[in-house]
Amino acid sequence: MDVDDRRAGRVRGDQSEVFALATLLADLFERAAERASCLTAETARHGYCSSVLQPGLQQVVSALSKCWNDLDDPLQEAKEAARLLETLQEICVFLDGFAEAKHISAAADEVQALRLTILDKLAGCFEEKVQSSWRKLRAEPSVFSYLLARPLSSFASALREVNFAALSQSVVTKVANLLLSQLLRQGPFSNEVELELFTANCRGDLQSLLASQLESDDLRPLEELWDCCQLLVLPLPLARDTLEVLQRVLRLSPSFFRSAEKVESVQVLEAKLAAAYEAASVQDLSPEIAVSMLRKRPDMANSGLFEQEIAVLQDLLGPSAAQARFQDLAGGAGRLVASRLRSTFIASEASPKQRQTVRAGLKILI
Repeated sequence: MDVDDRRAGRVRGDQSEVFALATLLADLFERAAERASCLTAETARHGYCSSVLQPGLQQVVSALSKCWNDLDDPLQEAKEAARLLETLQEICVFLDGFAEAKHISAAADEVQALRLTILDKLAGCFEEKVQSSWRKLRAEPSVFSYLLARPLSSFASALREVNFAALSQSVVTKVANLLLSQLLRQGPFSNEVELELFTANCRGDLQSLLASQLESDDLRPLEELWDCCQLLVLPLPLARDTLEVLQRVLRLSPSFFRSAEKVESVQVLEAKLAAAYEAASVQDLSPEIAVSMLRKRPDMANSGLFEQEIAVLQDLLGPSAAQARFQDLAGGAGRLVASRLRSTFIASEASPKQRQTVRAGLKILI
């Protein structure tokens, strides 16, 4: 099916059998509606439809649900999965214009619910495929092209626009959330080769694959992940400069704690952060996530926090709140934070004046 046909909601001739059930159902319901029109009382028509049409439609939903459950691998059996979706879509379209649909609203809702459930589970199949290959992303090139190109292309050619758009949007969102959450939880990359393979897969390969089927606006959920990849591959001097700005924004810079200089205003810090992001070609990323990404680089994995900063934060926030403050710092940085939080504020060498400065600064954040 070409793009114009899909956008128009048309089906290729060799797929007309997909809608055999929907067509049969429509014919039967139209005939039943003619009989119902002979009943002048609204209550009588409602009783006829709810006792005759609604159970029949519910049986159809049950049969289609069983067909879905019988699929061993919906991505490998994309043609069959697409047939189910398109059949449900045809039934939904018919019911939208069916005169007696108001009398069978419960069954009509079941049709739409099954369609949405199948769409969500299909997207979940793509997500599971990516999750099962997580380790390959740092070990092999072109992982996404190998995993997803064929099933994505199959659904693109078999589904009309409304269904493919719904499926692809859900796939992009689920995959983006999965990749970002996994990246945040993992420790620093072992070496440059792993890092380069990961970023090439998650940015270059994935973007190229999806851009062949989707519009640029459809890829927005991946922008945060791609910003993370950008920080991972920054030249080292620029990465260090960016980290220094981020530390000041988060009140973690060593120079901030070792001096009693006037705390920078929120406006000044925001301007510095915006300038740093512009220099790094990062669009929009929280400072906490950005720090976490920079510390996953093998050349910056030891850019940890210091006892003094953590002790001061523990005194100001308490251990639980301080731990929550750094919950986004995964891997080595996260473990370092956790161990430092076990120390007491007595061990800190911060003077009362320095503590007062820190407290004033943190009031801006807390």
